[in-house]
Amino acid sequence: MESLVPPAICHHGRIRVATERAMEFVDLTAPIEALATQARIRAGIVNIHSQHAATAIVLAEHEPLLLSDFDALLPGSSMSLNLANGYLQLGRRQRVFLVDLDGPRVCEVSVLVLDNQGPSVIRT
Repeated sequence: MESLVPPAICHHGRIRVATERAMEFVDLTAPIEALATQARIRAGIVNIHSQHAATAIVLAEHEPLLLSDFDALLPGSSMSLNLANGYLQLGRRQRVFLVDLDGPRVCEVSVLVLDNQGPSVIRT
């Protein structure tokens, strides 16, 4: 049996962040957008993954009172965002944050930008 499946085109990058406090929110939106732009992908998925057990990736508005509400939550270590027309599909005030729950230290975040380019044949 054959099926047409678009091949995945991937671009990988890393973001290194030095935190200064025991609990800190770091806005990663601009460096993630830069990696997506460098990948020259018009439509796809951007996967963001923290490589530390005591960190999380969250999507939130950049408002100090809203960010303080995350103290009691246990957010996840990764998320995926849609990429359309070369842009992250975020709400007007939404930002992507690394939350370090065990700083200060240097944290590393893996960013994978995935694209689909034309069909290919997969035999099963």
